[in-house]
Amino acid sequence: MIKIILIWFLFLSVLIIQPVYTEEEFLSLKKDKTNVRYGPGLDYPIKYIYRKINLPVKQIDEKENWRRVIFLDNNSGWIHWSQLRPSNSIITLKNKTNVRYGAGLDYPIKYIYRKVNLPVRQIDKKENWRRVIFLDNNSGWIHWSQLKPANSTITIEEKILFKKPSDFSEPLVRLEKGRLLVIKKCEDEWCNVITDNYKGWIKIKNVWGSTK
Repeated sequence: MIKIILIWFLFLSVLIIQPVYTEEEFLSLKKDKTNVRYGPGLDYPIKYIYRKINLPVKQIDEKENWRRVIFLDNNSGWIHWSQLRPSNSIITLKNKTNVRYGAGLDYPIKYIYRKVNLPVRQIDKKENWRRVIFLDNNSGWIHWSQLKPANSTITIEEKILFKKPSDFSEPLVRLEKGRLLVIKKCEDEWCNVITDNYKGWIKIKNVWGSTK
């Protein structure tokens, strides 16, 4: 009886600990160094080594605790599930971007955004396309190759840029509402950001976009 209970406990532990992924899902790398292998196991040699945390990948297959993924550069291989996590719903534009009425090149262009690093929120997906919504409530479909992991945020009210992450630190400049900030790192309720020729810290309250 005790043996049966222990087996059942171990089974439940696996269900709780292991994340559940759909058949095709967009994920991101959890660590700043990830081994990509030729097959689903440690016995297979390393095919690539990626050193970019939060790099997005598309899952195309799975076998036990391994996920076969494809990268934006079309490289593919197998990664242990412990090295992956669900992709952040906040992503950013890579460059000049066409936003379309539907999920495909056959759909006409709805908007053209020319702001690099502009944050958007993913609200739907279909194959290689992502439906996103912008801060101004415009929405549409963008090919995933035009997107990258979140690294920016937008102020939705005036904010003070400080030299250090403290209210008692030297204020550097007042940032107007709608200012695009590129995030370098965040600590607790503060983020270290760059905007134009300024670099400093802001409180992450009342911003729209990434705060990680």
